[in-house]
Amino acid sequence: MEKDFIFIDDQTDGKERIFYRNIFYSYIKDLVTDFFNHKLDYNETHLRFVNFLETLEDAGDVYFLMHEMPYHWALSIIQNTPEPNEEIMFDEDKQNKVLEFCKQFLLKNKIRYFLEEL
Repeated sequence: MEKDFIFIDDQTDGKERIFYRNIFYSYIKDLVTDFFNHKLDYNETHLRFVNFLETLEDAGDVYFLMHEMPYHWALSIIQNTPEPNEEIMFDEDKQNKVLEFCKQFLLKNKIRYFLEEL
């Protein structure tokens, strides 16, 4: 998988943006293994997710990924379904913990978020 995906954002303002797809994928993997304490399975959903990341074509593809919270993708991989049961995340304490997990991950990777303007 190529590290980054640079594109012209024809969905919003026409500016050039960068999607850190490799870092985003690493974050999803860390959510699965470190946050949810689950083994990373290379199941059908995981392989479909990786394939989608590898074949991004435009802003619409990036925004498709970003319209769901990252924990949605992690739970999709864990549960091997595109529509995971997300009840675990309805707990406010769990949501605060995943936000803190994300902040620490972004700091470690020296980015503000997975999608940034160039």
